[in-house]
Amino acid sequence: MKSLLNIASTTNSSKVLGPGNRFVIWVQGCPFNCHKCIAKDWIPFQKANLIEIEVLAENIVSQDKISGITISGGEESFSFLLFFLFFFLFLIFFETFFTFVFF
Repeated sequence: MKSLLNIASTTNSSKVLGPGNRFVIWVQGCPFNCHKCIAKDWIPFQKANLIEIEVLAENIVSQDKISGITISGGEESFSFLLFFLFFFLFLIFFETFFTFVFF
């Protein structure tokens, strides 16, 4: 059985959610229910887009000229499987400058 990430959305290129050109991942689900949340559709812990870690990693790697990844949400700290994605990407990008940002 493959490990699946529950992803609300992704974008291949953003220059406003961290330094440089970013690949952005928004996770589904957040327990905090902040009053001024800008992503209320991503608060419920419900199935959104189930993506295999390897497929998402391949998508990230295939993007030209990204300088890092931004993870937002939902609440990214509740997605345990994201750490496997980071480890996989770390192995791929070990010799290049690459940054991870959490919002």
